[in-house]
Amino acid sequence: MNWRKLKLWGGVVSLLILSVLGFQGLWDQLRSVDTLGRTVSTAAQIAYVVLGVIAAAALIRKPRWSRGLLYAWAAALTLTGATAPIVWGEQGWIGGVIAAVITALLAKLILWLTAKQAGGEPA
Repeated sequence: MNWRKLKLWGGVVSLLILSVLGFQGLWDQLRSVDTLGRTVSTAAQIAYVVLGVIAAAALIRKPRWSRGLLYAWAAALTLTGATAPIVWGEQGWIGGVIAAVITALLAKLILWLTAKQAGGEPA
């Protein structure tokens, strides 16, 4: 297996793992949505779960639109990472910013892993 395929499969598996973990967290979370912030955070989580699975499938099938799916997934993941510590963990804005940066770096890593398959290097 060459390096390019290894990167792609690392990205696909990462997308699927994050989607499964996000889906598992939704079961209890959906019953506790009681504020606008929690609604936004939960909606972003649903988006990254669904987009992650669709993007993984798209990467395997090689359609041109997989890059757009990946950017939408990264945005939803980062929004979830930014809002969850604030609305669920009551960590405040600093906790949200720190979590957003870490989550964005994770998304950037997966974008890098899948870049060649998704139509080129991401910005």
